[in-house]
Amino acid sequence: MRKSAFHAACLAILALATVRCGTERPGLDRASQNQPALVSSPGPLSLTMDAAAPLVQGTFAAYTVTVTNTTAGPIAFNLGLDFPDTTVTALPAGCVGLGGGSGLFVCPGLSLQPGATLVVQAQIRPNIAGSVTYGATVVGSTFPSNSLNDTQNVAPAPTDVQVTGSSNNGSPPLGRAFTYTFQVKNNGPFATFGGVSFTDALPASLTFLGVSTNIGTCSGGATVSCALGDLPVGGQATIQISVQAPLAPQTIANTASIALGQQTDRNPANDSVTVTVTPK
Repeated sequence: MRKSAFHAACLAILALATVRCGTERPGLDRASQNQPALVSSPGPLSLTMDAAAPLVQGTFAAYTVTVTNTTAGPIAFNLGLDFPDTTVTALPAGCVGLGGGSGLFVCPGLSLQPGATLVVQAQIRPNIAGSVTYGATVVGSTFPSNSLNDTQNVAPAPTDVQVTGSSNNGSPPLGRAFTYTFQVKNNGPFATFGGVSFTDALPASLTFLGVSTNIGTCSGGATVSCALGDLPVGGQATIQISVQAPLAPQTIANTASIALGQQTDRNPANDSVTVTVTPK
């Protein structure tokens, strides 16, 4: 939970109710479990948070926050919600978003009778993959505030990464150097997650001379390997491999390929490319 941002927002919106934001209380970290499970925090107003299903980047899922009055008397309070990097719909009409894509919401003017429970259900769509922490806070003037965090592991959605290639000379002179250029581009609709790798097992008739890339790192030899890191949508890496042509005339087909680290490629047909040259 983004403590400073959430508390500042809480103070600004709830000032009219003369309440204060409470101390942040960690919840269960589910980032390594990748499965929904109820997390809870006891208190005069107890909190629970729960995803209905494992969360996937770019896919809507039901998410529930419940507040229960555990005291013997009625309590008036305000509820704050924190959904960073997430599109949120279907919140109760009284909940106010702070705008600007902050993912922060405040539901003011709430009250519960003794033993009663308020259920707030949202439809959420995580926009990024990896570990994301959601938060809830209840604040009031007559009881200690209560906060809860829920860290979820959001599975990455498939994206389309392609590789294209060319040679600066389709008929290089025998024994002379020439260069392959490969472009690795993320066509989207999501950023890559877990990195992109590039591999080119050079044909035996070629002699490796050098390799460069504008993104990531490469190592060369009989096989050229590059770790390109993650690419945003539209991001592109350019890899140049210098080789020496053989001394005997022949046709050479050089195939390079790419792979995604923790993601499915939406279009595996463009994950490899073959560039053909004819030294003579």
